[in-house]
Amino acid sequence: MNEYSARHYQSFAAMDVHARSIAIATLDTSTGEVASTTLRGCPGAAEVMGWVGAHTTGRVLYAYESGPTKSSLCRSIRDLGGDCGIVAVATLPRSTKQAQRKTDPGDARALLMLISAPAHDFSWCYVPSREEEQARDLCRAYRLSADELARAKQRVSSFLLGKDIVWNDRTEAGNLRSTWTKRYVTWLNGKTAGLGGADALTLSLYRQDVEDWRAKVDERRRLVLALCQEDRWKPYVDSISQLTSIGPETALLAAAELGDFRRFRSGRRVRSWMGLTPKEHSSGEKGSRGPITKSGPSCLRKCLVEGLGTFPRRKSAVKRTREGQEPVPGTRAEAAKANARLMRRYRALEDGGKSGNKIKVALASELAVWVWHIGVIVAESLE
Repeated sequence: MNEYSARHYQSFAAMDVHARSIAIATLDTSTGEVASTTLRGCPGAAEVMGWVGAHTTGRVLYAYESGPTKSSLCRSIRDLGGDCGIVAVATLPRSTKQAQRKTDPGDARALLMLISAPAHDFSWCYVPSREEEQARDLCRAYRLSADELARAKQRVSSFLLGKDIVWNDRTEAGNLRSTWTKRYVTWLNGKTAGLGGADALTLSLYRQDVEDWRAKVDERRRLVLALCQEDRWKPYVDSISQLTSIGPETALLAAAELGDFRRFRSGRRVRSWMGLTPKEHSSGEKGSRGPITKSGPSCLRKCLVEGLGTFPRRKSAVKRTREGQEPVPGTRAEAAKANARLMRRYRALEDGGKSGNKIKVALASELAVWVWHIGVIVAESLE
């Protein structure tokens, strides 16, 4: 990951980037001249660099805040030979003046003063390659469809509850059976046959939503699994998916989100980046910790936490190898060590009376570090 230092540059260009406009503020340290403008009409990297080049001298550092425009402009400027970074917006200080009067030129000037300072307290974002961003976006699209399928199923259950129709079929052990199985669908058809009028029409629409989203989930999962087999991703997917509660889809998402695994210097940084560390508020002699920060890649964090829902049913620390799975040498032993440690940690937390959600978050925090650790081993083996 590029870490830019102000002492290496003679000029600076800070941008506030939007879909159809870019506000730019520049500083030429050799002359002390500050210039600003707003380019409109969906400007690109060439237009930005052309205007900046006319108002600066020497080597220029370009920067803008992270946001919905993502990293396309940054990569385009780099492709044209410029140095460009994206500043993590969560790490930027905000003054009272900025809160009272927020404008695009004002945001650009405020960022300009930060990036041109010899010392700073903000963080540069990792800029993924186009290949990494494409894989990440496909995985997120798959997860989105899975979430929508869950919501569609919940709408059916909520509608039936309003009609006093409740699934209560249990096993011999007294546990509630899973929904949306063949058994459930047969029960649903029988229970709802008597509905008439608008109720029958509404239920049919909700059930059609379930079928539509299920088809989308299956199709997108097929596309994700096909991407897992590509040379760029297969070593990472096959190695990371040896960890408990992580399948090929989550392994691919982790590889795409982390990108260069070696950009993290410690597991603590991985936890912090993934938002799995507790909030802290310390002042004077008082200090307290709250829930996790939930910063960073929410989709990956959610996959790790939700995947651990089946963890109590695991019996072995070694996962069965899938057909065609070829883990990088050395990762299988590390994965078995990780799984065994996670199982011991689960039992210790459960015996300590911790709630199920707290246990899952605690295990996810440790699992994230093991994902990074195995990813580093794979990255080094591919050199």
